Amino acid sequence: MATIHPTAIIDTRAQIADDADIGPWCRIEGNVNVGPGTRLIANVHLYGPLTLGSNNTLYPNTAIGFAPQDRKYDHDESGAGVVIGDNNTLRENVTIHRATHDIPTTLGSDNYLMAGAHLAHDTVVGSRCNLANNVLLAGHVTVEDDVNIGGGSAVHQNCRIGQHAMLAGIVAAIQDVTPFCIYFHNEQIIGINVIGLRRAGLKEHIKPLKRAYEIVGLSGLANKTAVEKIRTELADDPLCQQFADFVEKTTRGLCTFTRNKDADKA
Repeated sequence: MATIHPTAIIDTRAQIADDADIGPWCRIEGNVNVGPGTRLIANVHLYGPLTLGSNNTLYPNTAIGFAPQDRKYDHDESGAGVVIGDNNTLRENVTIHRATHDIPTTLGSDNYLMAGAHLAHDTVVGSRCNLANNVLLAGHVTVEDDVNIGGGSAVHQNCRIGQHAMLAGIVAAIQDVTPFCIYFHNEQIIGINVIGLRRAGLKEHIKPLKRAYEIVGLSGLANKTAVEKIRTELADDPLCQQFADFVEKTTRGLCTFTRNKDADKA
């Protein structure tokens, strides 16, 4: 049977796994499903519809599933809510707002969200991402798998952050950041995330990805032409093809590219 502190307030519509742990002063309202092994430490607020997977840990003052900060939105409309995977850590004061449309705001698995991180309505965050303190993701942002975002950074609405990208602290991304790249303090993409790729066991892809980076960011070619060049010149490298796929699908455009000697040497 679940461990539920006597001060917790839990809606009769909620479904709590037998080995979940609901700490003091937590409130669970609406159609909320709390999975096995998930722990709400204290003063956590969950508002459904919300699916919270297994072995998640939510620290005090985390608030998930409340209405989006959108003046046009009917705050009485529950919508598609929020879906969260497994093995996530959400530190103090993390906020995740529910979707405005038919696809839920989504957080994958094995993510670490540090204190004060905010996921706005309709955001989609993949798995194995690290969001440092006070990272702000605006509405409809997509963050792919294995992304690291430094403290105090923000991503503009409708932007995408590609897989294995790294954003420095205190930066703002107002256009798409290509996968496998580093986005730095001068608000430019400065090169391939060499260290991240090595740590992920993807060392053999570094050289071809550097070439893909040159084709898209430094050659002066239009995106369509650059994508076609990658498709042919780097056809044998799957990560380069994923890089091309990302560029091809951009609607907001790509952040500015530059050449950084230190990044090239890494």
